[in-house]
Amino acid sequence: MDASATRTADMLAAFERGDMQRVLDLSETSRDEHETVLLLRALALRASGRPHEALPLLARLTELRPQTFEYWNNLGLVARETGDARTAEQALRHALVLAPRQADVHYNLGLLQLQQKHWLAARETLLDAVDLAPDLLEARLQAAQACHICGDHVGEEAMLENAAAWPPQPAEQALTLAGMLSAQGRQDVAFQVLEQAIGGTAAAMRLRITAMRAALLERSNRLEQAQAELARLPLHELSADDPQLSCTAWLTHAAVAVRRGDTAAAEALYQRILAVAVDADIRAQAAFGLAATYDRQRRPHDAWNALQ
Repeated sequence: MDASATRTADMLAAFERGDMQRVLDLSETSRDEHETVLLLRALALRASGRPHEALPLLARLTELRPQTFEYWNNLGLVARETGDARTAEQALRHALVLAPRQADVHYNLGLLQLQQKHWLAARETLLDAVDLAPDLLEARLQAAQACHICGDHVGEEAMLENAAAWPPQPAEQALTLAGMLSAQGRQDVAFQVLEQAIGGTAAAMRLRITAMRAALLERSNRLEQAQAELARLPLHELSADDPQLSCTAWLTHAAVAVRRGDTAAAEALYQRILAVAVDADIRAQAAFGLAATYDRQRRPHDAWNALQ
């Protein structure tokens, strides 16, 4: 075996055992453009949090092997991660031309469309991914989210029909899944998903799970338990610096305040959310809560404005 082949074999072995730095070290000593070397270096760069450096290598692979859909798919995936939506869409659509029945290509294009807030297109693309690979749970979750945003409750329920039997989900996905299950009235399954969440050990993630638990308890009319969870998220410790956590907690604090009859406190919290939140679903919840609060205060004009 010559030196180049030996180096490539060593790179492959290092990649398979997860030693990305070794892959990068070996590839830096190589001057050839063998596709395996380019691919391994690109994947190692992405895994090392350096996707911008991986992008030109993946583009070069599509030039060397233009009929290999996997290279176009990888280019689209990494371009999306770097914020290059134009390159991502072009690459993924080219991959679909080459391999129209590859579920992972549909899935990656659907993620891009979600990122671009092209909700209806994302819904269709992700449902296509599920049709091609019904057991691809990541696609089912994202398709359910797209259906949820589009108001397709039948589609959302179909995507999450067997969610109780799903394996434990990463914490971020678990939060998304629990929120949708709660909206369907499946509170027990939502709690189960949160209890089983993987990677929920970081302090910020634990607090986000606490905030979601408080929201589920409030929606289940278990107010004392909801307030006990909220005690771990006092208002004076919440700030706009962490909007994902703060807005979720503020929503539940506001809902509990309304139940206590403190509509002034609820109004202030909903206004605070609308001032900082960028997530469309959170903004919609806050605006609806604010409208309901104004309605309780007999302020129909303000309620109508909030609903709009």
